[in-house]
Amino acid sequence: PGAAAGLEATLGRLYEHSAIALNATLVCRIPVSTVKELDVETPRLHKQLMERWHQSVHEADAWLTQLSTGSAKTRIARLLLFLPTDPGGERELFSIDDLGAMLGTTPETASRVMAEFKRTGAIVHTSDHHFRCNVDALNDILKD
Repeated sequence: PGAAAGLEATLGRLYEHSAIALNATLVCRIPVSTVKELDVETPRLHKQLMERWHQSVHEADAWLTQLSTGSAKTRIARLLLFLPTDPGGERELFSIDDLGAMLGTTPETASRVMAEFKRTGAIVHTSDHHFRCNVDALNDILKD
C-alpha cells in the first residue's frame, strides 16, 4: 500500500520498464493532468507524491543491487527479509518459477534453497505460498 509506479509519465517520458502483478493488487490511477495540478494547487500533496516516487526509485535500486548479486541462497534470504509481513507475521511468496525468474536462478535452484531453509528452520511453511521467517536465521545466512 502506498507504492507509486509510472510517475515518469508526469515528465512526458515513455515507460522504461514494465511490471507484472504476481498477486491480487489494488491500483488507483491518477491522470497526469491531476498530478500536474497538484503542483500548483496543493504543493504539499505533490511533494508527498514525489517523495513516493523517490522511494520507488530507491527500492528499485535495492532490488538491482541486493537481489541480483551473491549466491542464490543469499539472494533468496534477502528477498524473504525484504517482503512485507502481514498482521500475523507471515510473508507471502510467489511461485518457485517466479522466485527463480526474479532472482536470476533456475526454479530448481530456488526450490532447493527453499527446501534447505525449511529443513534448517530459517522459514516455516504455514500455508500455500505463505511463510513465517526466522529473521535471525536469515540474517545469519547473510553474514556467511
